[in-house]
Amino acid sequence: MADEEKVVVHASLRIKQGFGEEFLRAAYYVAEESKKEPGCIRYDILIDIRDPLAFHFIEEYANADAFESHRKQHYMDGLRSVRERVVEKYLGVTTLKEIAKR
Repeated sequence: MADEEKVVVHASLRIKQGFGEEFLRAAYYVAEESKKEPGCIRYDILIDIRDPLAFHFIEEYANADAFESHRKQHYMDGLRSVRERVVEKYLGVTTLKEIAKR
């Protein structure tokens, strides 16, 4: 597959105080399972240095089909359920197309 087909997703959210452990357990599980998907190239979870309740996900997929397949995986349901209870604010989701790489 050509590089121009790759899909990169940057999703950010802020969780409520006191829910860090629960959220990270669910997020780590999804990250590990996602990395097993044939079309998943990268699935990183980052935390904001200045705001430890803000989490960022950087995901990279081989193409749009791989991204759509990821969204339908059964293990995503657990994270969605946790998010419903612990997210204070969604900070945004951006779907990107790589045009240059260093």
